[in-house]
Amino acid sequence: MKKTIVKILIPFLIIGIFFSNIPYYALTGFIDSLVKVQNIVDKDWHLSQNSNIVDKFTSYRHLAEKIKTYEALAASLTYVGGAEASGNSAAYNLSLTSLTGGSGSSPQAGDLVIVATGFVRTSNLNPGVGTAGYTEVADLYGNDTYDANFSVNWKIMGGTPDTSVSCNGSGSTLNGAVCVAHVWRGVNQTTPLDVTSTNTVGTNSPVPNSPAITPITAGAIVIATGLGVGTAGDTSVTAPTGYGNQVDIQVDPSTAATVGIASKAWSGSGAEDPAVWTNWTQGTATYDSWGAVTLAIRPSNDPPSITVSQPDGSGDTVTEGDLYNITYNLTDADSVATVDFYYDTDGSGLNGTAITGCQDQAEGSGATCSWNTTGMTPGSYYVYGIATDGVNPTVSDYSPGQITINAPIVNLTIGATAGSQVTTLNSNDTSQYAQSISCTSAANCSAFTLLLASGSDTLTSIKITETGTVDATNNLANLALFYDTDGNYANGVTGQF
Repeated sequence: MKKTIVKILIPFLIIGIFFSNIPYYALTGFIDSLVKVQNIVDKDWHLSQNSNIVDKFTSYRHLAEKIKTYEALAASLTYVGGAEASGNSAAYNLSLTSLTGGSGSSPQAGDLVIVATGFVRTSNLNPGVGTAGYTEVADLYGNDTYDANFSVNWKIMGGTPDTSVSCNGSGSTLNGAVCVAHVWRGVNQTTPLDVTSTNTVGTNSPVPNSPAITPITAGAIVIATGLGVGTAGDTSVTAPTGYGNQVDIQVDPSTAATVGIASKAWSGSGAEDPAVWTNWTQGTATYDSWGAVTLAIRPSNDPPSITVSQPDGSGDTVTEGDLYNITYNLTDADSVATVDFYYDTDGSGLNGTAITGCQDQAEGSGATCSWNTTGMTPGSYYVYGIATDGVNPTVSDYSPGQITINAPIVNLTIGATAGSQVTTLNSNDTSQYAQSISCTSAANCSAFTLLLASGSDTLTSIKITETGTVDATNNLANLALFYDTDGNYANGVTGQF
């Protein structure tokens, strides 16, 4: 009896779950956990800052849409991890082989390393890094009793990634020097910084205020960095609201320096203003100073892919004036791409002529563009396309074969007087014309008309024969053939052959 009851209840239980929100919450919860574990997007941000998208899914039927949303948020930027180090007088190393907080422990080829480093002194000196290959985006100086010397640098890792970075010391054992790093994967290798970084300095306070920045590329990550110096270090600083992946360190051999770096995914529109870091000890505010830099890093972007499949040289013969469909495949995974088509005769060099009506063509698989061959010189031509997505260098492809464009077939029409034209010439006549009136019918016309349907052609011969008792060879002289263009021979002829 119990078994029967179970068999009856199970189907209803399954049906009840299916039509409830349980699968939705279970599956989306699983997805959320994966997003957090993998650090695909700034993990503190992905729920709290994207309220206009996330958490607006209230039923099971929106599960697919939520998955697509996470795919979009994931983009291609991944936080690998962060590192920190401190020193004072001499240069010191920041290890890149024990990264924490991200998806890995060390950088790989193609990863972006961002280093924020600085120290406290009483003059404008040289913060920065000693490791080769870094690009410095800011070298700031906050001029107060305790002066902030702050530098932010980046480098794309090569085939053998750096295991450490050398950070410049302050030059004094009494002045603290600090250094932090962020490592990111999936950064655009050509343009890792989405826009020019922004920076600012301040005095009478050790609390950095990261300036606003306006990225331009979807999926960009904003990096806020700041250095504060003064009489006391800060061990519990907090990144600006909404920022995660925070790395910070302080040192206080006598005068202190504290540096921090954190990140946030850009919302996709408008300026991002990180604003003030918090929980930063004020120290002797009137003596302290700070510097801050904000960067936006650009995700990698795949170039478009273009393949021209037709013409392939098989059955691609048309007559000048015909329409011909160029066939192509154009795709781009993360941008909108277009393609322009051209023709040339040698299939190389991309030095041909633009095809009118086949410019700025859209993406598509098996897409076509109709080429109007009117006015083309007869011959054989290759077709090639040049595609762009506005981000990457252009890509191109030639057709595998040629299109052959033939000259049109010209129809020669003989007028109403078609056939052999006859006239009578009397003996001893001179200046005798075969026709002296308007040629209106076969009855009174020994002339004929020629009309081409289109274009032009060459008339190679007209044969004149004679019958009767007169021997044309011996008895006819000055035989000539005249032509006229208005059809009225009485007013004279146009010319003579």
